Amino acid sequence: MNRIKILPEHVANQIAAGEVVERPASVVKELVENAIDANASQITIEIKGAGKKYIRVADNGSGMTRADAELAVERFATSKLESVSDLTAIKTLGFRGEALPSIASVSKFELVTRSEESISGTKIIIEGGMKKEITEIGAPVGTTVKVQNLFYNTPARLKFLKSDTTETAQIIATVSHLALGYPQIYFKLLIDGKEIYNLPPVSEILGRIIAIFGKETESELIPLPSPNMVSACVVSGYIAKPSLSRNNWSGFMSYVNRRFVSNRTITRAVFDGYHTLLPVQRYPVGVLFISIDPKLVDVNVHPTKREVRFVHEKEIYETILETIRFALHQVMLIPDIKEPIEKEMPSSKPQIPHTLHIPKSKPKEPEPKIQTQFAITPTIPESVISTSQDTVPSPQEKPRELNIHASPVSQSTLRILQSETKPSEFPQMEPLAQLDETYILCRSGEDLLIIDQHAAHERILYDRLMPKIKNQESITQLLLFPQTIELPAKEATVLAEYKDELQKYGFELDHLGGNTYTLRAVPEIVVDTDYRQLILDIIDNLTTIGKKLPTEEIQERMVTFLVCRAAVKSGDIQQMPEWKKLIYDLQNTTSPYTCPHGRPTAIRLSKEELEKRFKRT
Repeated sequence: MNRIKILPEHVANQIAAGEVVERPASVVKELVENAIDANASQITIEIKGAGKKYIRVADNGSGMTRADAELAVERFATSKLESVSDLTAIKTLGFRGEALPSIASVSKFELVTRSEESISGTKIIIEGGMKKEITEIGAPVGTTVKVQNLFYNTPARLKFLKSDTTETAQIIATVSHLALGYPQIYFKLLIDGKEIYNLPPVSEILGRIIAIFGKETESELIPLPSPNMVSACVVSGYIAKPSLSRNNWSGFMSYVNRRFVSNRTITRAVFDGYHTLLPVQRYPVGVLFISIDPKLVDVNVHPTKREVRFVHEKEIYETILETIRFALHQVMLIPDIKEPIEKEMPSSKPQIPHTLHIPKSKPKEPEPKIQTQFAITPTIPESVISTSQDTVPSPQEKPRELNIHASPVSQSTLRILQSETKPSEFPQMEPLAQLDETYILCRSGEDLLIIDQHAAHERILYDRLMPKIKNQESITQLLLFPQTIELPAKEATVLAEYKDELQKYGFELDHLGGNTYTLRAVPEIVVDTDYRQLILDIIDNLTTIGKKLPTEEIQERMVTFLVCRAAVKSGDIQQMPEWKKLIYDLQNTTSPYTCPHGRPTAIRLSKEELEKRFKRT
């Protein structure tokens, strides 16, 4: 007796359905993609019971003849491929020929379709993969598919679906992805009788983005330029300023030849493009379109066709990275204070009074009158230079040019970015006072700018230290009196392992035996601190990082940690010359809008917003 048998067709279809139909949103995706491939100009999606009870997708596309309709519900039947060579240059969304039979095998399925050349339409009913009815019917040109009682015959799969709210959200996201990829198509989405989307066709993608993301996002969107770069692909779309971000990747959508895709090269390039502009554990928002020769991308690497692979991964990465950075550096990224005024519940916590520090005496040099606009000056007053240990240009020297070389990306990428990617000009400002020994209040034209002194100083120190680390320059400062540091056994063991690594960052340590070390030198930016605690914190940081990460990522984390420890803190009282020095140095950094952790260095309260708050307009 043979042990190996051919599976019955309905069982094979259910197995295939497990790959293609993961949840109700998968059904919606496959049916809408078929409608798009059929050149539909209008697609209506109707959902009931989170898609478990009812899904209906109707289009006005080319439709099918009876013969084609009968073949369409068979496995491996497709109009989109004719030979193996077609797999290397796929231009349609669907091509596997598994969607309809897979869906029909796990639901009560009905298809009604008519082609333009057909006098009547065709109706096919399938239940659990078994054909029940094939008849002629009156129907408009196009195709309508109804899917009811999804997974009724596979209860185990139904059991593992999420809540109705989650499944509904997945369907909305799926329709959003498809609607953004095809803005020339009219999309309607009805859920339990409620209209969720009514998206007329638009000629410009921005209109569809605003319709999906919301009108309030329009002011945050930045168009992606087309840099003069010879590349295998063309990148376009819109990205949001760092002030608009999400706590995951759900707000960023990437497309390859209009197909919504997931690809690590793309997400890494986008994330690196926002380097240090986003807060920790925050992710960008936007819509990115990549146009590429179909022969240079493989979309046949996953049953759902969402994942893709590129032939030229590195070139794709660099093109996206350049485009993102170029766009972000063309706009002013200081976030505005413009949230709605809301009544706040009284706090039960004791109120701590705010302190406002205003200089009591004027600097030696006469201060210019505050005017609507400030001239851009290439030098800073001598009084400012004398109050800081930082190196600054003398009156005869030119100020430092803005460059992007401090960004921790590959050297080949930096060479590409070197000529064009420079940040937009940080606004000129005049410091007025210090609030709570933390914020510097400044006037910039008619606006009030508030500088976070710690975040600003972090950015300054980061831009000074990172290039030296990358170029393997010395950043060591010898201590006048070496310090003996005794550590717990665990930390001493870790330090022994990372001692050479620490030397790259300016620390010179001699092992005296047991758990005791002598600290002879520290990084030049770290002065007057608790060195033992600093070493303990670094050991914890290195333990978290480990040695498996790429060198550039280790450098990034270490430098960010060091500048955070070295920067001026909240509570440190500063004076007018120091405020000016801080602002001057911040203006000449590569990314003055954020600290290395992605927090804003400044926020802006415009005169217009201020007048609104005081009901003057």
